[in-house]
Amino acid sequence: MIKESRRVVFNLHEFIEDLEDCIRTEHRQIEIHDVVQDYKGFISRQSPDMMIKVKSYVDKHPIVVQDKRVKSFITACYK
Repeated sequence: MIKESRRVVFNLHEFIEDLEDCIRTEHRQIEIHDVVQDYKGFISRQSPDMMIKVKSYVDKHPIVVQDKRVKSFITACYK
């Protein structure tokens, strides 16, 4: 029996930049939900140890620190 593994790549930096762009750009605001859902799907598959690392990286990211709107969308993903 052949067991196949698939590697899923999720770039946190690109996610944060994409979310910021969706929030700031009027014609992209309809995409916010999709961008946030991708992140929620990513974090739902993480182990508790990895979740701590992901949250730490995201919380310290310069865009998240500077833009309260971006931070609010990301914070809502953890609830």
